[in-house]
Formats: sequence, C-alpha cells, structure tokens
Amino acid sequence: MEKTCKRCGKGYGSNHNGSKYCPECLKLGKDVLSGKVFDYTKPQVCGHCSEEFYYGRKRKYCSNDCCKEAMLQNAKVECKQAERKTYKKVCLECGAEFTAENTRQAQCSDECVNYAARR
Repeated sequence: MEKTCKRCGKGYGSNHNGSKYCPECLKLGKDVLSGKVFDYTKPQVCGHCSEEFYYGRKRKYCSNDCCKEAMLQNAKVECKQAERKTYKKVCLECGAEFTAENTRQAQCSDECVNYAARR
C-alpha cells in the first residue's frame, strides 16, 4: 500500500510501521518534524525581494545587499513620519515674516530675541 508523506508529499511504501513520514523526512528527526527546530532543507523567502533562498540557519533576507536596502527603505519611511510641521509667523519685534517649528516662537532671530529681552 502506497502512502504519502505529511511533510514533503512524496509517496513511499507502507513497510514503516504506520509512520506518517517518508524515510528521508524521518532522518531529519522529531524536533524538525514538530517545528521546534528550524528546517534548513526548505527554502526561505527574502523579506525584501521575495526570492526563495537556502541557508543553514533562519534569516530574514537573502543577502547583505537586500538587508541594507530594506533598512534604508524603512529609515526613509520613518523620516517621512518624523517630519515636523512648520508655522508661518510675523516677528513681534521687526514685523518680518518667518517660519517656525515651535508654536510659541515669537521672534524671527537671536537679535530680535535679545532686543525683546533688553526692553
């Protein structure tokens, strides 16, 4: 009677005492079959370029180049989120228009700040 392996799907003979796995998969051991140990025989998928690759331990990216590109891409996204608002204001001392990142800023320059402090 022909059986199919639960892990790889290959057909194998039934002379293995009711086993659910083929002889090749049984060689991997119980820990790999149960999912406790990483199975390096299966291909991994790169988190950046989505290509399949094989490696001896668990990795997120297929190469150092993909890792660097993903880090740069994530940094650009974070920088866009971190952009600060700017406000157009009129200086209380000289009347000039200026842009400020702080809502409480009232003078356009250090000179106007010093002039206001001296008064």
